Amino acid sequence: MTPRSILFSVLGAAGIGGVLLTLLRYGMPMTTILLLVIGLLVTAVGALAASAMKARRNKGGNIEDALKAQSAREAAQVAPDRKAEIDRMQTSFDEAIARLKASSLGGGGFFGKGKKALYALPWYLFVGPPGAGKTTALLESGLRFPAGAERVRGVGGTRNCDWFFTDEAILLDTAGRYTTEDEDREEWNAFLDALKDSRPDRPVNGVLVGISAQDLLGDERDLEDHADTIRRRVDELVGQLGLRLPVYLVVTKTDLVPGFVEFFGELDREAREQVWGATVEPYSTADPQEVVEREFDGLMERLRPLRNQRLSRNLRREERQRVYDFPLEFGAMRDRLARFSGLVFAPSPLADGPLFRGFYFTSGTQEGAPIDRVIGALAQQFGLRTPPPPRPPEQPKSYFLKDVFTDVVFPDQHVARRTKRAAGATWRAMTRTGLAALGVAALAAILLGFAGARSSLQMRRVLDRAQEATQAVFRTDGARYSDVNRLERMREEVDALIAPSPLRRTLLLGLDRSSTLREPAQRLYYAEARELVAVYAMTRLRASLERSRRFNEPDTLDTPGETLAAQRAARRVDIENDLEAYLLLTSHADSLRSSEYYRDALKTRLAELAPRSALGEASGDREEMTGLIVRQTDAFVDGLAAGLAEPFEPDRSLIQAAIAVVDVPPTLDGLYGRIRREALARLPPLGLPDAVPEEHLGLFAPAGIVPGFFTRDGWDRVVKDRFQQASANPAAEYWVLGRTADDLPPELRDPDAVYDGLMSRYQADYVESWTRFLHSVRYKDVSGSAAEARLAILGSATDSPIGWLLAVVTEQTTLPAEDTAPRQQGLLDRAASAVGLGDDEEEGEEEAPRNPIAEAFAGIHRLNAPGLPAGEADEGLYAALEALSQFGRRIAGAAGDPGMAADLLAVTKDEVEQGTRGMDRQTRFNLFFAPLDISQQLAVREAGAAAAAGVAEAGAAAAQEALDTALEAYGRIAGRYPFDPSSSRDAALDDARAFFDPSGGELVTLEAALGGGGSPALQNAITRGKAIGRALFGGDMTFRLQPDLPTYSSDAARRALAVDAVAVGIQGTNSVYQLGTPRWADFRWPGAPGAFVTVQRQLGPLTQDFEGDWAVFRLMEAASIRPRGGTAYDVSWSFRDGPHTVTVRYEMRTTSENSPLANPSGVLRFSLPRSAN
Repeated sequence: MTPRSILFSVLGAAGIGGVLLTLLRYGMPMTTILLLVIGLLVTAVGALAASAMKARRNKGGNIEDALKAQSAREAAQVAPDRKAEIDRMQTSFDEAIARLKASSLGGGGFFGKGKKALYALPWYLFVGPPGAGKTTALLESGLRFPAGAERVRGVGGTRNCDWFFTDEAILLDTAGRYTTEDEDREEWNAFLDALKDSRPDRPVNGVLVGISAQDLLGDERDLEDHADTIRRRVDELVGQLGLRLPVYLVVTKTDLVPGFVEFFGELDREAREQVWGATVEPYSTADPQEVVEREFDGLMERLRPLRNQRLSRNLRREERQRVYDFPLEFGAMRDRLARFSGLVFAPSPLADGPLFRGFYFTSGTQEGAPIDRVIGALAQQFGLRTPPPPRPPEQPKSYFLKDVFTDVVFPDQHVARRTKRAAGATWRAMTRTGLAALGVAALAAILLGFAGARSSLQMRRVLDRAQEATQAVFRTDGARYSDVNRLERMREEVDALIAPSPLRRTLLLGLDRSSTLREPAQRLYYAEARELVAVYAMTRLRASLERSRRFNEPDTLDTPGETLAAQRAARRVDIENDLEAYLLLTSHADSLRSSEYYRDALKTRLAELAPRSALGEASGDREEMTGLIVRQTDAFVDGLAAGLAEPFEPDRSLIQAAIAVVDVPPTLDGLYGRIRREALARLPPLGLPDAVPEEHLGLFAPAGIVPGFFTRDGWDRVVKDRFQQASANPAAEYWVLGRTADDLPPELRDPDAVYDGLMSRYQADYVESWTRFLHSVRYKDVSGSAAEARLAILGSATDSPIGWLLAVVTEQTTLPAEDTAPRQQGLLDRAASAVGLGDDEEEGEEEAPRNPIAEAFAGIHRLNAPGLPAGEADEGLYAALEALSQFGRRIAGAAGDPGMAADLLAVTKDEVEQGTRGMDRQTRFNLFFAPLDISQQLAVREAGAAAAAGVAEAGAAAAQEALDTALEAYGRIAGRYPFDPSSSRDAALDDARAFFDPSGGELVTLEAALGGGGSPALQNAITRGKAIGRALFGGDMTFRLQPDLPTYSSDAARRALAVDAVAVGIQGTNSVYQLGTPRWADFRWPGAPGAFVTVQRQLGPLTQDFEGDWAVFRLMEAASIRPRGGTAYDVSWSFRDGPHTVTVRYEMRTTSENSPLANPSGVLRFSLPRSAN
């Protein structure tokens, strides 16, 4: 059981236990709880079984998928001439796997799906040096292989292995170079990791180490090298898999020992399949070398009687000699085998080593010359004749192989066990998980206890609040704060019971018992709130309606200074409002459920009445007290609408008396006035603080307001819906009087005529309200230099208070055309068309319906002031603001000459008037002309006429002289790129810097010499030149480019052009995009001359290339640039090749919104006037 499963089990048990405790706490019978527990257990067991079956079914597939993935990676990396070989190997491997899964070993069927064998069968690795005879031993082992699966070439991480699929195990015969070389080690380790993930208990069940008799009897140093290499490989397996694996030492090619065939040649098949070797007890601590020596001596003892038995047979002399010599020759391997075993299986004090399970002598076939180490050496020593080599057997046979696998290796499939390190890691993980699970369980118990205590505390608090609320007393002479606050606390508890916060629900952990308290708490609260409304609202409503019985008596009209008719009209409105509120609280309470408008209207009326009665002579914070009372009346209205609060009993006689007073004939004007009064009570007004940023409010004197009824918010929220409702069913507007449609006059019976009548009155009042507001806007009085500073603020092209104000006016006076268009005219036109009385105008030339609001403010709308900050406003507005700014800078220089100042004022006013044509005169005067007049008057008043004249004359001469000097420098760049975008010649960078440099160039010198003088054209040129200087030479111009994938004009273009990479180089910095992950590249100007964009493709590059210091600007002019907002732009270059086009795209980020890179020809174009005046 994994640590994760333990943790989830504990968490699941804690959760289920918590649920069951909750159910028991709420009174569920124990029998039902037991049935639930049984059901949950059965469900859990079934889910675990299904999960185990699914996991077992998929694990084999995981191994197969991992091998396929490795094979795919290998195929993608090999040379093309080897790809076909890799594909053949993969196909062969897939076919073998398919045959294995289709066999009875595959666990086929609905649940197994053929993947069982790869997971369920034990796995063994066969390792050894090259030429050890491992493959022959497996092929001749006598094991049963499914058809076609006796030997399969491996793929992926096992491509240096042969797979042998038997009916009892899967054996991987590793290539000899695996033992001696590190080739493909990474892929092999990845395969082992996949095997470990799919078979976590025992990824590999054992390892067979093959060493041939020839290697044992060969060079002793080579044998030691083989032992050292094999031990390293086995240790790697043990370390990576975390298992102490049983290792079986298989001595192959034992037939090369002289006399082997003659000694064992007469054995039948069953005898040849038996084990010839020794098996060591698992987990034995004995020295492997001593064990081999002891067990080998035992084998030698058993050979002697066999030799005597074999010699008793009828044999040729040569055969008899070899049978007799065989034990001597075989014994020559004893010390070598013991030494080899000691090296391979020696225990290590630092780590767990392999489990030595035994050594076994085998022969798969009889090939090669026997190794005569004993008799041949003696013959050579004594000068005797060397015996002739034996004749090869007529039919090769396998010896002592099959039972090694079936009786020793395969039954040991469960012997492998975890290393101490791996077991310790598992134990530590399980310990940590167990502690975590205990901590979670303890935390769950604490949280459940906390939740239960919190739930009980909540219930106790609700009961306490309810008891407090019942003690509240609402006196007619005024409410006490403590009584209203008791009701407020109860309201808060009711709200929490109805809609608890997510945090509150979470903290209760399902132990919330608020549902048992919700209904009684609501009933109690609304009963107490009803008492408050009855004392402080219903009492006043009844008193108001009672006064309607004496409506014509003089003492009921007490407003001094008003005519009797005006007082009665106002009183009728109050009575009608009170009657409506009274009906909604009594007989018409059901209307609150279906109409949000009625709910809002009633809340508004109660918010006016109740605090006025409740406060009385109350002391303390009256504003806080008002808020408490209004929250109770609002809640009571919501309770009435939801059917939770009890309405009041109506007084029919009182209702009839009030109706008799307010029942005047309905008219369209009366309907409009009714809607207007209702909306004005609900909608906040709009004033100058809502139209101008706070930092500019100090420039303005107090101004009027626009009622909320005549704002865009008012139209969208209230007016539009109310006009539609009133025109669709005018009788419903008089529900208080009980009128029906038959009681309405003709002007209120046509819905379209009603809507148009309401709209015409509304539009006229709308225009009047906004016009009155604009005419009320005035600037505060200023003096001296403050007037010039104010003009600089007012003339800002991006943050002008005038711009903000006009933007708000534009937005507020733009109502949707489909809502404000006359309906009745459309109806008449449709009727005329139906009878053939339409006009002769062609279709599509119909005159647009009039919109009085849009017409009244068309001059302001034309300016498009909302687009001012983004540079999208009308040029006239920019010109008018620039005229204000220029006047503020120039009036000081012209103030000494009243005539010049007057001319400057006249010219400026003319520029403003031209820019704001269509705006009404009063608004233009208030916003533009008034600050100009004040500035001109102040400047002239402060300057002396004589001094001003002398300064002006001297200034003009000095200005022309300074201009002539500047023109000399300008002549070196005039008519050259980029200041003349059409020129093919580039301006020298040093000449441009000398002229535009903001820190001391010729243009800055010229401006200082002019001292604010010069013609408007010259001043405009200087302003534009300074902006160019700041952009180009105010510091290095930096920007960033990030590429995007190229786009093609068609699929044919995609195939024909086939772009491989896109390169951009700007002023010495290059960036190459190879269609991978896009990255930002930083560029800087100025730099090394030149700029280019190149598309790399197999057919040759396509390039746009420019030279010189200004190359980046020419490159940007050749691009298509689209602003994204702020300092971000989309930049693209298109390349054509015959009929095909490919477009490369970049995102550009600049450090300034006015960067010349985004519009070189527009920003850098420049010319300098020849005259200063």
